[in-house]
Amino acid sequence: MPTTTIMAEYRARIGCIAGFLTVSSFVGNLTMAWRVWIVGDSSGVAFLPMATTILCLHAWFHYGLAASNSDVIWASACGLILMAVNVIVHRTFSYDYGPGTILSATLVLMFLVSPMMPVTWLGRTALAWTLACNVAPVARILTYPLPEIGLWTVVICGLWALYGGLGRNVLLLVSNLVGVVVGSVEVALGSWMLPPNSFPRELF
Repeated sequence: MPTTTIMAEYRARIGCIAGFLTVSSFVGNLTMAWRVWIVGDSSGVAFLPMATTILCLHAWFHYGLAASNSDVIWASACGLILMAVNVIVHRTFSYDYGPGTILSATLVLMFLVSPMMPVTWLGRTALAWTLACNVAPVARILTYPLPEIGLWTVVICGLWALYGGLGRNVLLLVSNLVGVVVGSVEVALGSWMLPPNSFPRELF
């Protein structure tokens, strides 16, 4: 079997695993929506990381469509649906309607503009939102690092980086390497700073 065929099959398997783990992580995050629903108040849960995540997924979805990349399309589409649940529940139990309005307007603008953008610029936009998504939880990481979340980030972003590298997709590779670095920092800080049996309220 030619080497290129083997590499293509290997890359496809990595893409499937990365997509499955990505969607699984968003399914796990639905516990946030459940907790907010039970309490009836979202004031203790940061909105910025959720907003940047859904914008990042939206950008990658349009990039996947333009690049005809089925792995990116289905993973980002499922992630969008699951994150939308968290966002809707969070804004439903929030007294500040400004952030939700800004997010909605940004999503509508991206939806209208993205189909007119070339695939290269869509990739750059997705990269920019990925960087924003990785930077958004830095304040929480420096205060309450959670090694388990950092480890998830390292594994998932590492697989997507490998997927991008095998396909010579520099944008996908670089954006996810940033996630690997951020996740590694959280694991390191969590192992060093977090006391045993410490579970801060702010998990997102």
